[in-house]
Amino acid sequence: MKFKPCRSKADISGNSLVIVAVDLGFSKSEQLESRGSSNQGSRGQSCGFATNAADYEHRRPKTKLKAKIWAENLTFAEACEATAKVLTSAPASPSVLILEAPLSSHFCDEGNPHMRDKREEHSPWYRSAGAVTTLAAIFFLERLSRYRDSTGLTVHLVEGFATRREGESGNHKEVARRLVAAYDSTSSLMQWKGQLMYPLVPFMVSAPHRAPGVLALGLQEREGTEILQ
Repeated sequence: MKFKPCRSKADISGNSLVIVAVDLGFSKSEQLESRGSSNQGSRGQSCGFATNAADYEHRRPKTKLKAKIWAENLTFAEACEATAKVLTSAPASPSVLILEAPLSSHFCDEGNPHMRDKREEHSPWYRSAGAVTTLAAIFFLERLSRYRDSTGLTVHLVEGFATRREGESGNHKEVARRLVAAYDSTSSLMQWKGQLMYPLVPFMVSAPHRAPGVLALGLQEREGTEILQ
């Protein structure tokens, strides 16, 4: 499996688009480490997984939420397995993977890591929770890249961005569900400053260095299709 940064919705053509969204977490299996989560004791289900694939089946009970989108909370390993299962089960259909995690980096003129945009100032890609999900994204895509299929599957990659509002912490499956719904409803993607992170390049088609487009929950709902400068 290889990935192609999706800069615009126009990059993808074809019918029966398969969309997978993962609100990515990186918790150990014994317990959920996110503070204030409503899912304490759920054995590390720190990832939200959602898809519009009608025939999705998984060993965990399914929760159907709005507009035929399946959503559930999973561990990191389960989310990777579920994502691979959906994407490889329909290789003839164009597919989009939306990861709610930083997929690009930005450095100031002096060469130091820097925010890609003021909207990530509370959790930039290189610090605290932002750095954890950055690392999680690298390992998530590396693990997915090992899955083999006979068609040489290429998946279009989009970065999801969700600002957690008061009281929503830990509601991972709802974030994932909203990302799937938002991709269907929005007309275009935003762009951050910066370039595709170097560790992600080996998993990409033709090793493009341009960062994926950004699907920003809340921001695009309020601000339309603003391009981030």
